[in-house]
Amino acid sequence: RSIIVRPFNSMERKLSLGHIVKIATFLPRWRFVGRGLGLSEVQLDDLERRYLGHEELRGELLSKWVSAKGPKATYGVLIGLLEELEETDASQKVRLLLEKPSGECGGDIKACGNASNNHDQRSAVAARHEPTGELEKSLSLDSEPTLQLLEDKVVTEIPNMYESVGIQLGLKLSEIHVLRPAYPSLEETRRAYRAIFDLWRKNGSPPYTWRTIIDVLKTVGEKRLSTNVASWIECNK
Repeated sequence: RSIIVRPFNSMERKLSLGHIVKIATFLPRWRFVGRGLGLSEVQLDDLERRYLGHEELRGELLSKWVSAKGPKATYGVLIGLLEELEETDASQKVRLLLEKPSGECGGDIKACGNASNNHDQRSAVAARHEPTGELEKSLSLDSEPTLQLLEDKVVTEIPNMYESVGIQLGLKLSEIHVLRPAYPSLEETRRAYRAIFDLWRKNGSPPYTWRTIIDVLKTVGEKRLSTNVASWIECNK
């Protein structure tokens, strides 16, 4: 059945990988949600067999939906479905994730470090992401990014573009194909990206800097994300 959604703010944006991780922690009635998003009973049964932990199961359910629907897998569709299922608490939580888009700090440095697109599902990881004096001194467009921050700022936003990003970073298509995930799960996608970034760092060309990442994002058509990353760096200098 079709779901009518009233668009507002960022409702027409595709669900990001970072938010999939967060939504998986509170998504209710996963089987009903899966049906509403168009997954078959066979797919739902397969997810139930493969993933015993409900949080991981819910994450894979959303990831499978995004992979199948692409740009049509929007926040608006998910929120509309949750409201149709009368899961108002969950729909409100998804809406709240859209209130602080990555890169907007309004002059508040800590707001940049804790932007809602950071997938801090583990408190220890979240603590590492908070800006420290050392980070503020060393971070610049020409500084070397860490794999963890690249994952936070890039991978969570464009999980399915590792091939385009890898090519722009100077990798051969044959190298990238070897890294292609056999199954597009959240962890496998992260692993492919990490391998690509590691090869880029070892190759040393183009320069292993944030400036290169920002240029690459512009080249692959992610101008908004490139602006967000540049703004985050500026906030944390």
